[in-house]
Amino acid sequence: MNTSRILQKLKTRCGYRIVKMRALVRLWLLPLFFLSAASPLNAAQEQPLHPVNAPAAQIFTPHATNLASGLTEEENTWLATAPHIRVAVFNMPPYTGIPYTKKDVAVGMAGDYLELLKNFLNITFVPVPVDGLAQAYDAIVAGKADMTILAAQASAAKRSLLFCPWLTTNIAIAARDSNFTHLKNLRNKTLAVIDEAAVSKLVEKNYPDLTLLPQTTTEQGLFAVVKGNAHAVAGALENLNFITRHLLLKGIVITPTRQELTLGFAVRADQPMLASLLKKSMADIPRETHHRIYVRWEQDSGMSFSVWTTFWSYLITGLFCLLFVSAFYIFLRKMRQEINEKQKFQKILNTIFSNAPMGIILFDAQMRCLTANNMAMLYYLLPDNYVGQTLMQCARPGNPGDERLAELETLHSAGLTAFEKGGRHTIKTSATLENGKRNLEIIYMPLSSEHVIRDSLIMLSIDITEHVLMEKEILHQRNFNENVVDALALPVCIYGPDGNYIRLNNSYKKLLDTPTPNLHSVMDNPIVCVRDRAPIKEKIEDLLRNCGGKTQYEFHITLPGDTQERTAVTHLASFSTPPDNTPHVVGTVIDITEHIKMERDLRRALQEAEQAFQAKNYFLAHMSHELRTPINGILNLNKMLLDNAHDARERDFLQKISLSSQNLLYIVENILTFSEMNARDLQLENAAFSIRNLLDALHATLADKVAAKSLALNIAADMDVPETLIGDSTRLTQMLFSLADNAVKYTERGEINIRVSVAARDEKTCRLFFEIRDTGIGMSEETIARVFAPFTQGDIGMTRQHGGTGLGLSIAAKIVAAMQGEIGCESKLGEGSRFYFTARLGLVEHTDETAPKTEQAPETNVNISSIIQSKRILLAEDNPINQLVAQEILTAFGALVDTVDNGEEAVNAVNEKAYDCIFMDIQMPRMDGLTAARIIKSNPLKAGTPIIALTAHTTDEDRRLSLEAGMEDHLTKPISPDMLRKILERVLVSDTAMQKGRT
Repeated sequence: MNTSRILQKLKTRCGYRIVKMRALVRLWLLPLFFLSAASPLNAAQEQPLHPVNAPAAQIFTPHATNLASGLTEEENTWLATAPHIRVAVFNMPPYTGIPYTKKDVAVGMAGDYLELLKNFLNITFVPVPVDGLAQAYDAIVAGKADMTILAAQASAAKRSLLFCPWLTTNIAIAARDSNFTHLKNLRNKTLAVIDEAAVSKLVEKNYPDLTLLPQTTTEQGLFAVVKGNAHAVAGALENLNFITRHLLLKGIVITPTRQELTLGFAVRADQPMLASLLKKSMADIPRETHHRIYVRWEQDSGMSFSVWTTFWSYLITGLFCLLFVSAFYIFLRKMRQEINEKQKFQKILNTIFSNAPMGIILFDAQMRCLTANNMAMLYYLLPDNYVGQTLMQCARPGNPGDERLAELETLHSAGLTAFEKGGRHTIKTSATLENGKRNLEIIYMPLSSEHVIRDSLIMLSIDITEHVLMEKEILHQRNFNENVVDALALPVCIYGPDGNYIRLNNSYKKLLDTPTPNLHSVMDNPIVCVRDRAPIKEKIEDLLRNCGGKTQYEFHITLPGDTQERTAVTHLASFSTPPDNTPHVVGTVIDITEHIKMERDLRRALQEAEQAFQAKNYFLAHMSHELRTPINGILNLNKMLLDNAHDARERDFLQKISLSSQNLLYIVENILTFSEMNARDLQLENAAFSIRNLLDALHATLADKVAAKSLALNIAADMDVPETLIGDSTRLTQMLFSLADNAVKYTERGEINIRVSVAARDEKTCRLFFEIRDTGIGMSEETIARVFAPFTQGDIGMTRQHGGTGLGLSIAAKIVAAMQGEIGCESKLGEGSRFYFTARLGLVEHTDETAPKTEQAPETNVNISSIIQSKRILLAEDNPINQLVAQEILTAFGALVDTVDNGEEAVNAVNEKAYDCIFMDIQMPRMDGLTAARIIKSNPLKAGTPIIALTAHTTDEDRRLSLEAGMEDHLTKPISPDMLRKILERVLVSDTAMQKGRT
């Protein structure tokens, strides 16, 4: 059957029925028009509306009522008392309002109802003005009002108030955007609502995805929309119309919704009589009166109620006519709906047919074209004369090649085959179309009518070129991924959702020593030791349950042809594959046997290195002690000889011996400090010291060297440099001496200038700036770039001429860094050098606890010379030379000295005799000095005897151990007579002060 003819007949029949239906409708409306024109209500609707400022008594004629006959005895008794009812009134036009000139009345729809109720019930209503609905509820709860003039049924019920309705209205939306005509269009938008109103509660309940912006009044909500603070405002329809009209707001679109809102009076729960009387009175008011009240206050907003009155008058007038023609009208309407549905459906089918993204051709039994869509004509057919022709007859001219004809012949033959066999028939082929060579999937579906079997055929031509290319790309990517996995040198295996193997790469197969392993799961893997198979399987199953995780497990394997058990680790990670997110696990196997062996060797090497490090520390400590001991003897014996020498030549030799010994001591100290810094982080002390005393000591140390070269030495500190600071004075002195000693060493004429100033200062710290200038030989830029590196000293010529280890500046740089400072150098060859550095030190107040100790005790006036004289001192020293040096120095001070060779003899001597002070060496035979000090301090009778460590051990740890053993101080070798005298005086003065305090 021809589809075009079917469509034409359908259009003709539908059009005829539509014309008949239109004629009948016109005939029916004609008497309705005349009847409605003669209706008495029509004349009444043409009368002008009453003004809103006229009294209600003048507008609504009192009517006869039988209200009294319907009242109960209790209600009549209650009315007889003629109570005064307090009504909470507020402004919400056009429902209710308070006149500006008169506060004791209420206007609006609710005001008219109050006027009628007053006449009906003979009750006096006393207005109680409030600011809004929420305040009205508060007045009722507080007992200041008996009822409110306006309330919503939902909000009144929520507060357990009795409700009397007088109007059912719609919730409306006011917005500047016409798209916001429904609450569902305002999702994720801001909606202004009146706070405490039923509208806000209803919106909040039914539309939780709206952002509510509470407002006090409707005016505020509309202004929020105008200002752009809210997208829309929701409220009662008449209220929004009234406010918008009277505020002259332009561009506001008000749209009512299907949400209804019931308004009325709300009465206190303890006034059931009043609520019952209000309900009965409202029920007795005629319907026309309700309409007139509504029209009176809503005459200029929205659709006038008179339109609805006209509608109902027409409806009632034409009721009799409608009864006669209703059945026929329903039939015509149903027919029209069916025709419209069919036409609409036909349009949809035509649109789909024409614009389908596939070629669609309808053939008859002889494979002649009946119709085709646009896509099919683009493929094969001419746009005008394809009907009644086969594919080869209506093919586009201009391409008569054999390949083109062969393609069309293939399609034609496949269609005939589909007719013969029946049912759906699909082929895949390629065709040369306007956009090139395309891959097609052709689907043939024979159609049957009531009388003829398979009288037509539909051919669907789907372009699957992109799909074919995608399949090729997927296949290429799959092959690429498989090749990448197979090329990995790491054995890789993939587990399926059931925990069994689904893929092993070539490295894994090589590990198994078989090209085609027949493995199902890890439980039958021959290289995995039996005891490790179950744990690995549990980890795989756990990862399959929790997709996205990863783990690793160390296990043992036995390779084919090898009986040795090896250690391996497998890294497992789970992933999912689309489209159903099927979980899989990928695992790798890494043989870590050699790694474990290497780790074991490294651990053994580390232990050996630690032992070597300990041996190095022991060697440094031992060598420090052994070197300082003879140096102490050389320096002090040389000084004794120098003090008694009178021959100039002898004094010159002795001074050179002293200078060489001091240089040797300086080298030993630098080597020891450098080794300690490389072994561990530099630890600084925090103790109070005087910066000026430190500079004085530096001046005294350098005085001999400067005088020997006839140089000028200037050391100065600015006036704003604090007197007392907190830091490591020993390291600071060492750093200053290193820089100043270099300046003296490389300067042959001129002067050495050392200056200290304040670079920065806050409440707790002070950043000092130290500067050392000389007029020596200077340095080149190349030398400056590496001057702070270890073992660096200008050039070989300088090293040969001036000597030294090249460690002083390297040590100074590390000390500066530990003090949170910076160090630098400026120099020119032949013009001298300028070294500078900064150091951050702490600030303290000058109290007895924090002030640096001076040479004399501030609380005594004892003569210094008499403090040491005749004091009995015990000297514990195993080295005879150092014993001799210390004994000579102490004897020169006037002290009485006893000597012992070890700690055991020192303990026995203290138990036999009382001593004023004990000098104790740390390293001695039979019993060391620390043990001897602990034994002496443990004796209550001898615990007060001061003990001073006199040792070649110079580290901070050695000093800490001495103080923990109970010693008062730690004096390092080589000792100088001045240092020994100062410490001895301080200890003896403190001991004397303690004895006076006890007496």
